[in-house]
Amino acid sequence: MEEIISILQKTPVFKGIESDLLAELLNSSIYQVRSFEKGCLIFQSGDPVDKLIVLMAGKIAAEMLDPSGKALKIEDAIAPQTLASAFMYGEKQQIPVNVTAVTDCKLLYIPKSGFQHMLMQSETLLGNYINIISTRAQFLSDKVKFMSFNTIRQKLAHFLLDRMEAQGEPFHAKMSQTAMAELFGVARPSLARCISEMEDEGIIFCERGYYTVFDEHVLQAELLD
Repeated sequence: MEEIISILQKTPVFKGIESDLLAELLNSSIYQVRSFEKGCLIFQSGDPVDKLIVLMAGKIAAEMLDPSGKALKIEDAIAPQTLASAFMYGEKQQIPVNVTAVTDCKLLYIPKSGFQHMLMQSETLLGNYINIISTRAQFLSDKVKFMSFNTIRQKLAHFLLDRMEAQGEPFHAKMSQTAMAELFGVARPSLARCISEMEDEGIIFCERGYYTVFDEHVLQAELLD
């Protein structure tokens, strides 16, 4: 139990919940822990999401099949964190992707009814869960917006203009290049090349997640092309 509590406290949904309260919440609900070997298909697209799913150990890959049957990687997830938590409610309570174990994995399941009871017992847990759902909705909204731009340069220009406070002043992107590439819907190497090209042109500078925009007008012009 202590190991489970220690891992859960590191996940966003259970962040800030004291050990004693978390133990009490777990004891009030039925939960299950399952292990999966590397390469195992953990979930298939269309599987029902009728429980809170916590990746406690390992790494998974989420993929979606295009009309031709080709697998498209959506994202990777590394423990500890929840999976498909935004799909427990709503009209379509199904996992939209195939989930495969990249390494040996361990997952914890809490039935939806039990999790709802836990939400009612802890305002912190309820607030964490609402924040996760809202953040995911905002991410998807931003992703739709970025998909409206035709080129990586336009996506990057919009991203930087939206976050910079003043020309010539460094600011932190608050996400890795991998996360940025996922948001843009592009491959990370392609994004890295675009950043490097803009640096060579003297438009921006990037170092350890911090960006400096030297020519705001050039970025604005990119959006008009």
